[in-house]
Amino acid sequence: MRRIAVGRSAGRALLAAAVLVSAGCATRPATEVVPPIEPRLLEAGRLELPVGCTPVRGRVYRTRATVESDGRVSGAVTESGPGCVQEALVQWVESFRYGALDARADVAIDWIGVEAGRGG
Repeated sequence: MRRIAVGRSAGRALLAAAVLVSAGCATRPATEVVPPIEPRLLEAGRLELPVGCTPVRGRVYRTRATVESDGRVSGAVTESGPGCVQEALVQWVESFRYGALDARADVAIDWIGVEAGRGG
């Protein structure tokens, strides 16, 4: 094996050249991905179930809607089938007002009726 003697200045130049060549092989930095802003609920009307309308204990009722860029809710629909609870939830979700967004956002609201005794 034969060694080649390289002076200090030549060694530095070789190192600089190696760094430049390897820098050319580097991938471009990934563009930063900004997560979408989550809708922020500002106000909601009162949920009112009609007299005689009782939710099934432990059942999850899901309502989907779109939050428009100005914070209004549109297109609220139930995914829990027909019924008085579902109709009341759709009306309630339509009363929601959110903070302004950069773009429309789809939301899902899950609701479970829970009863608890007072004082305990």
